[in-house]
Amino acid sequence: MLDAGGEGAGYGEARCGVSSRDEEGRLRKEIAALEAERLRLSEAVMAGEAGALEEDERLEKRLVALSRTIVRSGREQKKTLEEAGWELRETAGGKRIWERPDIGRLYPQTVAYWLVVREAKEGGGG
Repeated sequence: MLDAGGEGAGYGEARCGVSSRDEEGRLRKEIAALEAERLRLSEAVMAGEAGALEEDERLEKRLVALSRTIVRSGREQKKTLEEAGWELRETAGGKRIWERPDIGRLYPQTVAYWLVVREAKEGGGG
């Protein structure tokens, strides 16, 4: 699973019916909530209220960690797909579309990645 923690954080395989896409969505929701909290806190930071700057810095560090996790996971997915023989066909509206090498079918990156991971676990190749 995605983990915005320390070492080894990044995309893992789908577990317990929860896909990496679900986990990325959860992280993006957390980012939105943190941004909203920083916005709410901004007046207190500007006024120099006790603890406001420290809280803002804590929120900012968490935002950076989550953002890095999402970027890193996208790079890891891309590398995994390329190693499995998949080809990037197009980028549409910020989504990467990959061609499955054995049947030529197109899939969004997160779905393609999930298929490769699942097939590797089952011993079916890519």
